[in-house]
Amino acid sequence: MNSMKLILIAVVMVVLFCVCRLAGASDRVAKLSMRSDPFAGKWSVKIEPDEDARRAGAKPFDDTLIFDSGKFASEACKKHGFKETEYEEDTRRFGPATFKAEPASENEGKAKWIGTLTADQISGEMTWTKKDGSVVHYLYKGEKKR
Repeated sequence: MNSMKLILIAVVMVVLFCVCRLAGASDRVAKLSMRSDPFAGKWSVKIEPDEDARRAGAKPFDDTLIFDSGKFASEACKKHGFKETEYEEDTRRFGPATFKAEPASENEGKAKWIGTLTADQISGEMTWTKKDGSVVHYLYKGEKKR
């Protein structure tokens, strides 16, 4: 009977150990599934006009892109009345993360930002369709602010 009690105690301890381990595993899985947005934060970028825009007088400039709580904003574009806007992201596993945002300004038209994120580097294209219908294309690249 003594050995039966020891076996029962051992089985109960193993079951409790397994339950505790599984509970810890579910917490880790939950944390992974709720991982933070890879774009979240501020990004320092250098924006360069394409050749046509350069000929039309567009100049390169530095900017800070801000991704916060599902919203996108460009500090340089805010100066032209562009409002922060929601952005779409594609963060599939094993691929680079991508985003698209389309902020608008009552006076300056609309912009379309698309970008790709690899580690702490970001790059992409911004197309500004001005109120008069003219279109200016820019390329940008940069890195996450520390």
